[in-house]
Amino acid sequence: MAKVTIIVPIYNAEKYLEECLESVINQSYRNLEVILINDGSEDKSVEIATSFAERDDRFKLLMQSNHGLGYTRNRGVKESSGKYIFFLDSDDVIPKKAIEALVTKAEKSEADIAVGKVLRKNQQRSYIPVRHLEFNLYAKPEVTNVHSQKHLVQDSIVCNKLWKTSFVKEHNLLFLEGKYYEDLLFSLQGQVLATRIAIINETVYYWRLREDTEELSITQEQMKLQNTLDRLEVLKLCHNWLKTENIDGLIQREYELKGCLDVIRLHAEKYSLVHKEDRDVWFEEVSNYLLNLQETVVTKLSGKERLFAAAIFKNSPEDLLLLSTVKNNLENKQIVYEADHTLYVDGVQQRYSLKGVFKPEAIIEAVNVNHDELMLSIKVMNPKMIKPFTASLVGTSRQGKSRIRIANFNCNKANDMLIYPYSLQEVNVSLSIQSLHQSFEGLIGEYDLFIEIESKRSARLRYFDLENKKIKVSTSNREFQIYRTNRGNATITIREKTVYYRFRKLMAKIIKR
Repeated sequence: MAKVTIIVPIYNAEKYLEECLESVINQSYRNLEVILINDGSEDKSVEIATSFAERDDRFKLLMQSNHGLGYTRNRGVKESSGKYIFFLDSDDVIPKKAIEALVTKAEKSEADIAVGKVLRKNQQRSYIPVRHLEFNLYAKPEVTNVHSQKHLVQDSIVCNKLWKTSFVKEHNLLFLEGKYYEDLLFSLQGQVLATRIAIINETVYYWRLREDTEELSITQEQMKLQNTLDRLEVLKLCHNWLKTENIDGLIQREYELKGCLDVIRLHAEKYSLVHKEDRDVWFEEVSNYLLNLQETVVTKLSGKERLFAAAIFKNSPEDLLLLSTVKNNLENKQIVYEADHTLYVDGVQQRYSLKGVFKPEAIIEAVNVNHDELMLSIKVMNPKMIKPFTASLVGTSRQGKSRIRIANFNCNKANDMLIYPYSLQEVNVSLSIQSLHQSFEGLIGEYDLFIEIESKRSARLRYFDLENKKIKVSTSNREFQIYRTNRGNATITIREKTVYYRFRKLMAKIIKR
């Protein structure tokens, strides 16, 4: 078995480090070298890392003063002795068979890089990163390269990839040091230079979703002027490398699209959070970057990104500030209005349609059974609503395209404490056995649940009641069960109680005894 070096940079990670390292110890693939590098932590991270190094001789702990993530990863590469390298951040975890699946694919295909899927994840929910869904990344197992599939450059994550060590060292791939976004150039160069990229359509990395307070801290850090300037500088380095190396122009255009999406989504949309004294410099630098991209890149943007790009291209920081304020819910009075089921806001330069900027959300907060009824407590968030609206609970079949309307309800409770008084609704939906029979007459199978608002917009119904992850009602011949999926969403299953079904239930009861 080929040895794999897992490199784990550690900096003040005591809250998550144990779970991270346990996921390494639990790997089904055993031939591992695990290099833990403490980068000047000031919490109990060193104690946790030391305990793992003492417990398992595959773990090696290195100590250094704080140098940052780029330097630390580069040191890990120098210290590595494995045929392959895998980068793992100290607050994330990897599934049990992640390394095994990647090594198997890499060895079989003689790949420079093996890559798999990523899930953003916390206790309540998990989801595929938006960019990966948009570009349909890693949908099927195959061996390819960036010259054949240019959209692969949209994924700049290094941690969902197994890197052949000889490939990394031969091409002198290095992380930038002393900057944010130190991995962008490493990832791009590796992907473009790789002759063979082996793709598996399995999840190999759980990228932690931080809690709200931590996420706010990350966002605030992201909106510091230096943070934005570093991204722009690193993206320019990437563009210049592509040009200097005479890389295929279509790959260059694809990377320009990536850079444009990065800057708009991660920075321009949050312009209202930039310190006031930094906004002029910020706007000038971001404008210069976007204006230097090919015009065709902008035509590939979706409606939401075009909206923010329009304010920048019109040289209107006032409109960009307005749009960002609205997007981040920072306004102190009603400035968004609705016409023909579309939201609008009036800027200095023009009236902006907010279509696609806001999406409704819906969460089951509690599920209970009352005799022969399922009682759902649902929170519905419909941004910027100033009047009552109607909604429906809808089930979409996993086996086909059938869509079943299960229940209708009104969202008509105003909250005068909110600027948009109908934007947050808490409703109780009662589903009786009789109504479920009528909705799903003659149907069986699994149906994913959605909340549909006035037949215009819909939201996947999430399920946050962790105490009751599944709950059911039944009759003599049918069973209806609502349960929480692994992704934290709500699904209803309808089963016929056949003779075989009753036998299995009886056997399960006997075994429990």
